[in-house]
Amino acid sequence: MHESAQYRPHRVTDITDLDGWEYTHYPNGDYLIFVSKDLSFGIVGNHHEKSLCFFGEAAVPAATELNRGTLGPLLRRDGQTMRQASATEQ
Repeated sequence: MHESAQYRPHRVTDITDLDGWEYTHYPNGDYLIFVSKDLSFGIVGNHHEKSLCFFGEAAVPAATELNRGTLGPLLRRDGQTMRQASATEQ
């Protein structure tokens, strides 16, 4: 069992509204799970792989478009392992 809380980033009006919140979205020894209230999209952080899994019709395209290399290479899509480009292909 883990503590949970509802977080609504669209309601933050000032950075001080975030006092007491964990800012990182990267797993650091435990799984992190962020899920919308209706369970239609979210993120699962895997601390063994040091990876993030985005799911849902809204989250996957947004993460893909906004990533621009910040999150690192794509590991899997729709359960299929992605082939990594070699140094000569990059």
